[in-house]
Amino acid sequence: MPFDVLIVEDNFIIGLDTEMILRDLGVASVRLATDASAALRAIDAQLPDFALIDVDLGNSSGYEVAAILAQRDVPFAFATGYAELQAPPPLLRGARIVGKPYTIDSLRNLLTRAK
Repeated sequence: MPFDVLIVEDNFIIGLDTEMILRDLGVASVRLATDASAALRAIDAQLPDFALIDVDLGNSSGYEVAAILAQRDVPFAFATGYAELQAPPPLLRGARIVGKPYTIDSLRNLLTRAK
């Protein structure tokens, strides 16, 4: 189970709900970034053990955040409410995906497979 998880989610309510689920699962540190800029600042401040990244961040995309994490060998998963991701960059194809709405079981399964 990761110790520090970064949630990148532009919907504050979804972010808080996700944080509560992660804390119930035993994650000690959960940080929430509501846009790509905030996520990149959080990564620079402290590299997370794992990140859950919403693909659609309103005016931006989670792909930029994922690319930085991939370069730094930090495991991550994309979160989406859509059936399929729309053309992720080649580097990010094959990334893990979790659908919204989250359940405690879907996040538990995701985190137990985090490497």
